[in-house]
Amino acid sequence: MNHCNIENSMKIKNYKIDNCSQEGVTLIIALIMLAAVTFISFSLSAVILREITAARLVLKTEPAISAANAGGEVGLYKLMRNLGQTGSTGQTPQSGASYQVVPDLYDDPYVFSVVAGAVLKVGLYNPENMSAKDADYGRVAVTNNASGSSPFKVTIYSWSDSDDPIASCNGVNVAAGSSFNCSLNKPDDRYIVEIETLGQDVAGNLRAFDDAGNPKGVPANAPSLEVTGRNLDVQRKIEINLQNQ
Repeated sequence: MNHCNIENSMKIKNYKIDNCSQEGVTLIIALIMLAAVTFISFSLSAVILREITAARLVLKTEPAISAANAGGEVGLYKLMRNLGQTGSTGQTPQSGASYQVVPDLYDDPYVFSVVAGAVLKVGLYNPENMSAKDADYGRVAVTNNASGSSPFKVTIYSWSDSDDPIASCNGVNVAAGSSFNCSLNKPDDRYIVEIETLGQDVAGNLRAFDDAGNPKGVPANAPSLEVTGRNLDVQRKIEINLQNQ
C-alpha cells in the first residue's frame, strides 16, 4: 500500500469515529428532552387533577355552607319566637343539602362569682319557651366554693311572685364549702335564685334537677346553637353564640 492509500484509509477511519460520536451525543440529548417533556407532562397532570378535585369540592361545599346558614336561621327563629323544638333537621329546597341544629342552652353546673356588696339573680326557665310556666324544675342545689369565712345568702321565689319567696328557701345562709338544696313546687314552675354576698367576694355553682330528680341544668349565660350542613360527603359547621344580657 502506498503512502496515499494509507493516508486515505486513516481519513476514512477518523471520519467513521467522529460520526459515531456525534450519533451518541444526539441520542443522549433526545433522551434528556424526552425525560424533560415526560416530567413536565406529569407535573401538569398533577396540577390539573388537583384543580379538578378542588373545583368539585367547592361545588359540594357551597350547598353545605348554605344549608348550615339556613339551619341557623331556622334555629334562631324558633328560639327568638319561643316556639320550642329548637333542635331540628331539614333540607334546603334548591340544592337538597340537609342541616341539623343542636342547641346548647343549659349549663350544668352553672358556675358563678359575686363581688362583695352585690346580688346575683339566676333565672330557672325553659330557654326555648320563656313564657311556658311548666319548666319542669323540681329541685335546686347551691354550693359555696369560697374558702375561709365567706358565706352567702340564698333566696328562691317563683318567677311570677317575687314578693313571696319559697318558705324553705328564704334567706338561707350557705357557709363556705357547703351546699344547700331546695325543693321547688310552685304552680308557675319558673324561678329566680337570688344569691347575696355577706361582706366578701364569693364563688360557687348552681345545679338544677327536674321533677324526676334528673339533672336538668340552668339556662346558660351564653347559649349557643351548633348547626351542621351536609351535602353528599361534605359537611360544614357553624356555631351561633348568644349572650344573655
